[in-house]
Amino acid sequence: MLKNFSKNRLIFSFVLSFFSVFWLFSNAAAQNQPVYTDSLQNGWENWSWAQVNLSNQSPVHGGTASASVTSTAGWQAFYLHHAAFSTANYTHLSFWIQGGANGGQPLQVNATSGGSAQTAFNLNALTNSWQQITIPLASLGAANTNIDGFWV
Repeated sequence: MLKNFSKNRLIFSFVLSFFSVFWLFSNAAAQNQPVYTDSLQNGWENWSWAQVNLSNQSPVHGGTASASVTSTAGWQAFYLHHAAFSTANYTHLSFWIQGGANGGQPLQVNATSGGSAQTAFNLNALTNSWQQITIPLASLGAANTNIDGFWV
């Protein structure tokens, strides 16, 4: 389950070959913003430059679908885009991720501002089991600024 933070957080579920949930959390529970829960939500769009299936049936962490992401070459990414918004009320990006059958993949997560990558956050090698990742927005260069997406 999700940990409670004193401020907002973004939550995003990912599997190397599969994504499951992506959320944007704020201070008050009523202001939580789902990004991906069985499908993209609240104006978020798939701008990926990798093979993506947003209706993957297995594996899923919760719900009925996940986003399957298959990278067949270097420099590909799963990229979720949104009209620019302020992160002033948010503190974390959090997501569930699974490395698929082979596991072992190291990845980077970036926030984007004006379509440009901000500070990269390195993920340890993934396993074939679900792992929750929580990244402070400050570690992504995305605290108290305007951003327009995230890529892995």
